Amino acid sequence: MTSAFSQLLRFGIVGVLANLSLYMVYLALVFMGLAPIWAMTTAFLMGVVVSFVFNAKWTFDASTSADAFRRMLVCYFAAWLGMQSRCMCWLMGLNGPITSFRDR
Repeated sequence: MTSAFSQLLRFGIVGVLANLSLYMVYLALVFMGLAPIWAMTTAFLMGVVVSFVFNAKWTFDASTSADAFRRMLVCYFAAWLGMQSRCMCWLMGLNGPITSFRDR
C-alpha cells in the first residue's frame, strides 16, 4: 500500500470516527437538556480538537504544536464563515453568482 493511499485511508477513518463521536456527544448534551445550538457548537469544537490530534499523530505523523493548531483553527473558522454567509444569503433569497447561472 502506498504512503499516500495509506494516509488517505487513515484520514477517512479519522473523519468517520470523529463525526460519529461528535454526534454521540451532541445527542448526550441534548439529552442532558442543553439547547441544540449549544450542544452542536460544543460537539463541533470537541470534534475539531479530536480530528486535529488524531490526524496529526496517526494520519500524518506530524507534531501538534500550538502554532499548527492555531493555523488549523483559522482555516476552520474561514470555512465556517464562508458556509454561514452563503447559507444566510440563500435563506434571505439573495441569489449570488454561485446560483444565478441556474436561472438562465
